[in-house]
Amino acid sequence: MHGGLIGWYWCRKLLPWDNDLDLCVRYDDLLKLNLAPNHDQLYDVRHYLLEVNPHHVRRETFNRHPFENRDPNKIDARFIHVPTGLFIDITALYPVGESDLITKCPHRYRAQDLFPLVKSEVNGISVHVPHQVDRVLEQEYGRHAISEPTYRDWHLNALAKQWERS
Repeated sequence: MHGGLIGWYWCRKLLPWDNDLDLCVRYDDLLKLNLAPNHDQLYDVRHYLLEVNPHHVRRETFNRHPFENRDPNKIDARFIHVPTGLFIDITALYPVGESDLITKCPHRYRAQDLFPLVKSEVNGISVHVPHQVDRVLEQEYGRHAISEPTYRDWHLNALAKQWERS
């Protein structure tokens, strides 16, 4: 999701200026991961750490747009590679009504735009992306996210399928 999904959309590569990975999971699945009695059977606990924000259940800690920077509780969990400190931010998707999901950011998604997930690749690594990527990105960032392959001083070289500084 988020920046990683924009990179996937344009050239199936991560954005060179984005310093983390972001993914969304259903809230129930985040709880299952957090409460799993044998984390060492899910991943190598000597090298990885799943850190769940203790305030992930507090809905009043809704995040604002990242540029507003009002609330430091931006993520619900983080999966960390301990030796390097590299991490993946995890945002929970909470059910709202019959067919919507919402994050604390607050981003609202239609379940039919997210599911079923579609198997793909980013940087040659297997991933699953939302069913309607263009709708998800347009809803989250606006039309320009899928119509203008530029960001600050970066532009997409479509022939080389890579981002370059202007």
